[in-house]
Amino acid sequence: MKKSGLSEEVLTKILSMYGRTIFVYTGVESGYRNTSHFIRTTEGELLNFILYKREPEIVELIKRTNDLGMYLVTGGLPVRGPVDSRIVKVGYRYGSLYGYLGGNTIPWEAYTMKHIKLLGYGLARFHEVAEGYAGNLPDIELVYRDITARMVRYFTDENVRCAINQKLDFNIELPDYNGLLDFTYTLDNRTTLHMDFVRSNLLFDDASVDSELSVGTISLSGILDLEKAARGNPVFDIARTLAFLMVDCNKPEAKLRKYFLDSGYIKRGSRILKPIYFEGVDILERLIDLFLVYDLYKLLRQNPYGSLAENHHFLQTCDILKLHKVIQ
Repeated sequence: MKKSGLSEEVLTKILSMYGRTIFVYTGVESGYRNTSHFIRTTEGELLNFILYKREPEIVELIKRTNDLGMYLVTGGLPVRGPVDSRIVKVGYRYGSLYGYLGGNTIPWEAYTMKHIKLLGYGLARFHEVAEGYAGNLPDIELVYRDITARMVRYFTDENVRCAINQKLDFNIELPDYNGLLDFTYTLDNRTTLHMDFVRSNLLFDDASVDSELSVGTISLSGILDLEKAARGNPVFDIARTLAFLMVDCNKPEAKLRKYFLDSGYIKRGSRILKPIYFEGVDILERLIDLFLVYDLYKLLRQNPYGSLAENHHFLQTCDILKLHKVIQ
């Protein structure tokens, strides 16, 4: 058990607020935004107390994700939902108690055709169940206006441009993403989006007769982290996941699109996906490039340039963006 977690004494007090008694404290995992504590109660319940990162408006974010999580669990999705709506303050941080989801994330080398089809099927079911949700969520265009503004400031900084050119041997000129976002904001069929439906937020397990989402012998047993949920056209979610798959999965892009989109999202998920054109280009392709540029931006901001030559995800992202003529 990692030392970064709460003590059993503190967790016992927290669980008592929810009317539960700890039988055994089974472990803790720390992520970027939160720390997850895994607990079995005397009643046999498996629970997960999440202590969130200290950041502005975190209480509003927890409330928003808890409301959405409870709605999706009621709709039959294997989403991490709260035990109840209460949020607990622990020192200067806040936390909430959730049900436990079984299964495991997979390493990037472990993708199979079934996993990729399940991603498409699972995202389709997410959109189906979530489209009736009327709670408070940000518009995805407003979220990405802020993101693109930060990227523009970064990539137009003369010191950054020189360093990228000299140390990484490429140049980048950002397209007019604001025009694209203006256009997508006018589209119908706005729904609830996950916006982080990627490998690290998905749990897989062996399929059983009770599995809600399965392909062959594999089930999608858990959908985590609703913190980035927003409202917009489903093509945003599709592009976000597909952009990640193109970098993360060592399979030809044509097969990824076939398994994820055709076999998973459209066929198994019974969803319709028609091309929508902006300036003569399908917005799916424009959004894939936007998300790849954003991933590139994060890699550059978070890593010394000298270390990136050994980073698989950086190299793959650059190769795709060069092929798409976004970077030269």
